[in-house]
Amino acid sequence: MSTTDGARSFEQDGEARVVQIYPRVSQDTAAYCPLQVSSHDTARVVIHNAVVTLGLDSSRTYSLLEVREGGGEERPLDVGECPLERVLLWPAEVQKWHPQVKGYYFILQQRADKGGNQAETSKEEYDDLCNLPSVTEQSVVEALRQRFYKHKIYTYASNILFAINPNKFLPVYYNPKYVKMYENQPLGKLSPHIFAIADAAFRAMLNRQANQCIVISGESSSGKTESSSYLIHCLTALSQKNYSSRVQRTILGAGPVLEAFGNARTTDNNNSSRFGKFIQLNYLESGVIRGAVIDKYLLEKSRLVSRDKNERNYHVFYYLLMGASKDEQQEFHLLKPQDYLYLKQVFNVFSLYSALFDWIVLHINHGMMNRRDIEDSVPCLSIGVLDMFGFENLHTNSFEQLCINYTNEMLQCYINHNIFTLEQEGYVSEGIAWENIEFTDNSGCVQLFSAKPFGLFHLLDDESNLPQGADETLLDRLKQQHRDNPFFVSSPKTEPTFVIKHFAGGVKYHIKDFLKKNSEHMRPEVISLLRSSERSFLHHLAASSPQALFRWGVLRATIRILAMFKHLGRQRAELSKTVHVPLFFCFWTSVLHCLCLLCRKSKTGRQKQLIPTNLMNLHSLQHIVGLTAHSRTTKSIFHPHRTTKPLTVSTQFQVSLGKLNQTIEKAEPFFIFCIRSNAEKKELHFDEELVQKQIKYMGILQIVQMQKSGYSAKYTFEDFFAKFHILFPRGAAANPEQITELFERMALDKSTYQIGKTKVLLKQRERRQLQDAHNKEVIRHIIILQRWFRACLVRLHFLQKKDASLLIQVCPVSSWLLLQHSVNDLRTRMKDLSPTESIFLTATMQFRDTIKGMYSVQPKIAYKDLMKGYHNKVNSLAGPKEKPEVSLVVNLFQSVLDGFIRREKKRGESEPTKKRRKKDKCPDNPLDHLFSTYLVNIMQSCDLCGSYIWGMEKAYMCSACKLICHKKCLSKIITNCSTRCDDSLPGSLHFGVEVCVLTSKANPIPKVVELLLMHVEINGLYTEGIYRKSGSACRARELHQILETDPECANLENYPIHTITGLLKRWLRELPDPLMTFSLYSDFLHAVELPEKSDRIRAVYQKVDELPPANYNTLERLIFHLVRVAKEEEHNKMSSSSLAIVFAPCILRSPDSDDPFLGMRDVSKTTRCVEILISEQLRRYNEKMQNIQELEYAEALAVNQLKLKRQNTVRAQRKVATPSSTPHPPVVEQPSELNVPQRLPDETDERTLIERIKSIKQEKVDLACRLPDLEQEHSDDNLDSSSSMSTESLEDRLDSLDSEGQ
Repeated sequence: MSTTDGARSFEQDGEARVVQIYPRVSQDTAAYCPLQVSSHDTARVVIHNAVVTLGLDSSRTYSLLEVREGGGEERPLDVGECPLERVLLWPAEVQKWHPQVKGYYFILQQRADKGGNQAETSKEEYDDLCNLPSVTEQSVVEALRQRFYKHKIYTYASNILFAINPNKFLPVYYNPKYVKMYENQPLGKLSPHIFAIADAAFRAMLNRQANQCIVISGESSSGKTESSSYLIHCLTALSQKNYSSRVQRTILGAGPVLEAFGNARTTDNNNSSRFGKFIQLNYLESGVIRGAVIDKYLLEKSRLVSRDKNERNYHVFYYLLMGASKDEQQEFHLLKPQDYLYLKQVFNVFSLYSALFDWIVLHINHGMMNRRDIEDSVPCLSIGVLDMFGFENLHTNSFEQLCINYTNEMLQCYINHNIFTLEQEGYVSEGIAWENIEFTDNSGCVQLFSAKPFGLFHLLDDESNLPQGADETLLDRLKQQHRDNPFFVSSPKTEPTFVIKHFAGGVKYHIKDFLKKNSEHMRPEVISLLRSSERSFLHHLAASSPQALFRWGVLRATIRILAMFKHLGRQRAELSKTVHVPLFFCFWTSVLHCLCLLCRKSKTGRQKQLIPTNLMNLHSLQHIVGLTAHSRTTKSIFHPHRTTKPLTVSTQFQVSLGKLNQTIEKAEPFFIFCIRSNAEKKELHFDEELVQKQIKYMGILQIVQMQKSGYSAKYTFEDFFAKFHILFPRGAAANPEQITELFERMALDKSTYQIGKTKVLLKQRERRQLQDAHNKEVIRHIIILQRWFRACLVRLHFLQKKDASLLIQVCPVSSWLLLQHSVNDLRTRMKDLSPTESIFLTATMQFRDTIKGMYSVQPKIAYKDLMKGYHNKVNSLAGPKEKPEVSLVVNLFQSVLDGFIRREKKRGESEPTKKRRKKDKCPDNPLDHLFSTYLVNIMQSCDLCGSYIWGMEKAYMCSACKLICHKKCLSKIITNCSTRCDDSLPGSLHFGVEVCVLTSKANPIPKVVELLLMHVEINGLYTEGIYRKSGSACRARELHQILETDPECANLENYPIHTITGLLKRWLRELPDPLMTFSLYSDFLHAVELPEKSDRIRAVYQKVDELPPANYNTLERLIFHLVRVAKEEEHNKMSSSSLAIVFAPCILRSPDSDDPFLGMRDVSKTTRCVEILISEQLRRYNEKMQNIQELEYAEALAVNQLKLKRQNTVRAQRKVATPSSTPHPPVVEQPSELNVPQRLPDETDERTLIERIKSIKQEKVDLACRLPDLEQEHSDDNLDSSSSMSTESLEDRLDSLDSEGQ
C-alpha cells in the first residue's frame, strides 16, 4: 500500500501487487506512479493514494480508467471495484509490470464534475440489498439491473446470494486465482461471489464441526447447474490446497459425464438438467476431502422417445455422432443427427436408458468412495450441494412437470421454514423486540400433493394399482376430492386438464399418460432377454440386485477357473505319462506363477501390488447400493406367487425426497437464488418484467426485509465470551452486563444488536467489526510475544558476536595477520590443493588487500559485514562450474575467523589482570560535545562559571571545540558544540549544504558520505555497472528523506545498491559549492591543458592542495573510494575513465550556471582532470600495496630467522643437559657453568631481529594509513624523511635478511 492514511495494510488483507498508475492531469507529475495495491483495495482507495503520492490537488475529482489491448477502449472503474481483480485478468506477462507499450495499464484522469462520483458511490453501496434505503420491488430490480450491466451478476442479502444468469461465461468471476482470493475471508468483506459462499460453508463446517448444505433455487435456465459446478470446484480446491488427489479428480470428472447423459437442450435452456442431484462431499474433521456421494432424482425418460419442437435429446447421442471416428461410424452404423427418427417405445428403451444412468451413477459413486466411509468408527463431516430441476411451465405439462414442480414446492417450503419460521420463533423465544414479517406460506400446496389419503400422489398410486385404472377416472377423482382446495382449479369437463396454483404461478397439467408414466418399469420379458445376453454389461443393466449379480460373477469365475484347471490337468497327464508329476504340485506352481505376475518389486525392493486397491468388492458394493437404492430403476421378472407390486414412480420419488429432506434438515443451510435474466437466452440482456416476476414469487422482497431486520450472528453468552474473551477486561464474566459494556465501549449502534435471555444477537456488519477487533487484539498480543522472544534471541546472538566484533574493530591488524597466516599455510602445499582450497587461497589473498585498504579509514566492521564482504569476493571469483564451491569456501573462511576469535578470547582470559585505578566515568556528552577528563597542571579558568580550575584538579575538555569546565558545570551547558554538525535536532539537513557545515575535527568526513561509501565498499565493489546504472527513483526519495534528517537511523541493507550509489551522486550534485570549488574551476581546467603528463599531474595536485580542509578531506576519501572501485574493474566494469565521466559533473561544475553550453564545452576537460586524480591515486595505491607486500615478506624472513635462532638455543641446552648413555659408573654432577652451552647465541642479534620486526610492522601500518593520501609526491632527489620507510633501504634490508637466513 501507499504510505497514506486512507490505505490499509496489505500484509493483513492478503495478496498485494505493485500497480503502475499513469496520470492524465493538467499538473506536471511523474510519468507514472507505482502503488502497492492489495486484493481488497477499491478504486476509491487507489485514486486517493495516487493523488497523495503524485502531490495532486485533492480538492478535484479523479477517475481510474482501465486500458486493455493498446489503442482499445478506456473503461472507467467504479469507485467500489477492485483494480487488482482487473489485473488478474490481464496476460501473465503484464500482471507484475505493465508499461503502456504492452497495452494493459491504468490511467488516473481528472474529471470536471463531482456529481458523477457521488452517483457512482451511491450505486456501489448496493452490493448488499440490505443496504437499500427502502426495500421495494422497484428498488431491488433497479439495484440488480445496475449491477448486471456492470457484469456484476452476484448480489448479497446479508449471507444469502442472488445470482443472475448472464447466459455468457464471464472470466472475471471464474479466474482460478479467485478461489485463493476469497479463501478465509469473512462473508461480505469482498465483492459478492459464489466462491465466498463456498468458503463460508467450508469454514463453518470446520469451526462448528457441523454438516453444511448449499441449496440452489431457481426456475429453469437460471444457471443452477453452472453454479453447482463452480461450488464443487471451489470446495474441492479449498480442501486439497496445493495438490490434486484421486478423489478430487473423480469428483470433478463426474460432472461432465452426468451432464452428457442427463442434460439436454430445451426451449428455455441449452443445457437443461433433466434430473435432480444432491452431491454430498465428505471431509475428515481436519478439512481434507475423503469422498463424495451423488444422489440423482427423477431422470426424464420420455425425452428418449418424444420431444417438442426446438428441443433435443440427451447430449451424449450428439457427442457420439460428432465425435466418433470414421472407423467407429462404420462399425456402429452411425448416421447424421437429422437422419434419425424417434422410436415409439420399442423394448422400453427409456427404462433401459434409466438403468444405464443408474449404472453410471453407481460406478461414479464407487470411484468417489473412500474405504473409510464403510467404517462407522471414522468421524466425518459433509457439505451438500443441492441442484434440483427448476420450476417449469411448458406449453404441454405432464407427469414429469408435476414431479418437478412438486420438488420446487418442497424446496420453497424448506426455504421459508429456515429463513422465516425458525428465525422468527427464535427471536420470540429470546424475548427481544421484534416485529413479525409476513411471507407467502406454500405448505398447503405441498399438502395437496403428499397428504394422506387423498393427496395427488396417493390418488395417483391408488388408480395405478387398479386393473382398470384410467387417466380420465384419475382426473374425476382429483376434481372430486380437491374441488374446495384453494390450490387446485378444475378445468372444464371437455378439457382433460387441471390447474395447480404453485408459488411461482398457476400451471395447467394434461392428464394424458399419467398412469402409464407412473408405472414405468422394465418389462419382465425385456429383463429376461437382457439377462440371457452373453455380454456381462447387459447383465448389470438388467440386474435387480447388484450384490447378487456380483456374488454370481465371483462364483462363475471360480467355476471357470476350476474347469480350466481340470482341462490343464488332463493335458499335463497326457504329456507326462512316462514321468509322474503330482497334480497338486502342478496346481500350486501355476498359482504361484500367477501371483508373481501380479506383484513386482519396487525401487526399494519391496513387493508392489499391480492390482488396483480401489477395485469393487462385495462390501463396498453393498455400501454404495445402500446409499442410492431409493432412486434406482425398478427391475423385476415375472413371478407367479408375487403378492406385492413394484413401487410406482411417484412413490419412489417421494421416498427419495423424504430422505433428501432428512439429510438437509440435519445440516446448516446456505441459500443461493438463481434468477433468469431473460426468456430468449440472450447474452447480457436484462428483462425487468421477467426478473420482477421471479422476485415476487420467490419472496425475495420479504427475504431482503427479513435479512435487513434480522440478526444473522447469534451466540450464547458462554460462546460469545469464549470467542471474544480477549476483548473483555481481566476478570470479566459471561453475563449480559459485561457484554453490553463491551458494545458501548466499541460504540456499536444499539439498533444493530440485542441481548436476549440466553443469546447475543448481532447484525453481520457488527459481527465483522467484532471479529476485526478481535483479530487486531490477537495480532497485538502475538507481536508482543514475538518481540519478547526475538529480543531474547537477538540478545543472545549479540552477546555471542559482541566479543568477535570488538576484536575485529579494535585490532584490524590482527585480522590482517590472521589471513596472512592462513595464506602462508596453504602456500606451503600449493601442489595438492583442492578446488575449494584454491578458490579460498585466491579469495583470501585478494580480500587481504581489501582489509588493508579499509584499515586506512578505520571502519567499524561488524562480524556479518566481514563475512558478507568475503562472500561477495568469492562470488566474483567463482565461475559457473565453481558456484557450488562458494558456500564451502565461505564456511572455511568462517571457521578460520571463528578459530581466531576463540584464540584471542582465550588469550585475553588467560592474561593476568592488573589492578588498575578505577577511572572516573565521564558523564554523557551534552549537546554533542565530546568531553574527556585530565588533571590540570597550570591554573585555568572555567569557560562556563568563570572561576579557576586549580592545579591537580580534574577538568573536562571537549576534544572538538576545546570547551573547558568543571564537572559541576557540565549541567550548565546550553550551547551546541561549535565545530560539529547537530544531527540530533529534528530538521537538520545533510543534503544541499556546505561541506564545512557537515564536518568537524571529530568527523572530518560528512556522516552521510562516509555511511554511503562504506556500504558500497562492503557490498557493491563487485556489482557490474555500480555507478553507471540508476536505481529506483521512489526508493531513492524514501532513503533521501531518512538520510536528510537522521542518517544513523537508516538501514541501508533494505535498499538496492544502485539506490545507494545514486544517492551519493545526488549528495555531490546538490552541494552549493562543489568539492572542487567554483573558485578553482578555471585553475583545474588550465592544469589539464599542460602538454607534459608530469606537469599536468603536478599542477592538478597543487590545486587540490589549495582546497578548503573540509573539501580536501572529503575529496580525498571519495577519490580513495573510486580507486577501490576501479581496482575491481574486472568485475564491476568501471574503469578510471568511466568513473571520471560519471563523477566529473558532480564534483567539478562550472560556476556559470546561466550558460549550460559553456559547461558542456568543458566536459572533456573536467573529465580529464578527475581521471588524472583517479588514475594517479590508483598507481600510488598499487605501489604502496606492493611495498606492503614486500614488507610482509621481510617480516616473514625476520620471524623465521628469530624462530631458527631460538630453536638452536633450545637444542643446545637439551644436548648439554642430557647425560651420556654409555655404561660408565655414575659421576658427580658437573658444575653449573658446564650446563651453559659452549656456543652462546648472539643476544644482540636476537634483539636486533625483534626490533626490526617491530619496525617493519610499524612501517606496514604507516603505509596502510597513508593509502588514501592525496598529497603531492616529492621529487626523487629531495625525499623527505617522513615519507620514506626508514633510513635503511628496503632492498638492503632484504639482502641482509637473506644472508642471515643462509
